Amino acid sequence: MAFSTPLDSFTEQKCQERFKTKLELEMCYRSFRVLENERLFFRTQEGSGVETYYDRPDLSIVNKIDLVSCFYPEAQCRLDTKVNGILELERPLCWWKP
Repeated sequence: MAFSTPLDSFTEQKCQERFKTKLELEMCYRSFRVLENERLFFRTQEGSGVETYYDRPDLSIVNKIDLVSCFYPEAQCRLDTKVNGILELERPLCWWKP
């Protein structure tokens, strides 16, 4: 499978909802493929084999922004933040309080 083809039907749908040109779609597909490395990291380096999903976002909402330099939210929230970046959407509320 080529790097610039859809990863799966879910990510293909998300890219097609947001982007229209061939170049934009290819970049979106490629970005999701690269994000697979991050998911692998979460599964292998987070200690307990944390699974993350494109179609199951973290629905938690923060009360305040944690400014501690070593703070990181849960793996699903981090993945959601990167997915929203790929799709040029707002940051998820699990990490960022506007």
